[in-house]
Amino acid sequence: QSVPALGNVTINGPVTLPTVTLLGGDANGDHSVDNLDLGILAAAYASVGGDNNFDPSADFNYDGSVDNIDLGILANNYTLNGDD
Repeated sequence: QSVPALGNVTINGPVTLPTVTLLGGDANGDHSVDNLDLGILAAAYASVGGDNNFDPSADFNYDGSVDNIDLGILANNYTLNGDD
């Protein structure tokens, strides 16, 4: 479930947030690292920001390129599921 963006929020007091597992390699955000994510990465592979095929959702280490590092992140979590 997603939460709509609120903009800037000021919180005065303690806040308890749930513990969640987020998986590197989950390009489509479905909490599972699988062939769908591999397909997204494959379509963007060897691209950098500004290229037509660059997809920031496949840039798992946020370095502006989709490369072997991103593939390794996906491979390390392949077939795993995060929290829904």
